[in-house]
Amino acid sequence: MSIERSYRHILWDWNGTLLNDVDLCSRLLNRLLDHHGLPRVSRDAYRRTLAFPIREYYRNLGFDFDRTPFEELGARFMDMYRREWRDCSLQPGAREALAAAAEEAIPQSILSATEIGLLREGVAHFGIGPSFVRLAALDNHYAAGKIELGRDLIRELERIAGEEPAPDVHVTQD
Repeated sequence: MSIERSYRHILWDWNGTLLNDVDLCSRLLNRLLDHHGLPRVSRDAYRRTLAFPIREYYRNLGFDFDRTPFEELGARFMDMYRREWRDCSLQPGAREALAAAAEEAIPQSILSATEIGLLREGVAHFGIGPSFVRLAALDNHYAAGKIELGRDLIRELERIAGEEPAPDVHVTQD
């Protein structure tokens, strides 16, 4: 695998892109839906319809936050996720892509809507921490989105680069 050297920085997503956790997430979501008597979603529907902020995604699935607050649903999901995520693997080809970028001396970072502690744990678990110059993630597990976090990361990378123009950023998605 080779990566074009024209990239000055590669910005990866974590969940579903580097970490192959789509099956786990759709299975856990269906547990919540079952518990609340709501229709299940298929793996493909989950992949097609997942949106941020997660609060709105849950509302669109039919969760009634007057009956069960979103914070409670999010905590339940994350409790299950924290118990089971280690059963996931990296996506096929992820290690090779990370190595190819490293071989070309292209700096890499992760921008994720996951909680920063969980991201650090995952990166360490798979032994890929040395691949990244920055990990940018949320300080909570409610997955409100990462647009502002991404802007902050780009500003930080610009600062690190000094007087150079803003780094080209390659966003990968599953």
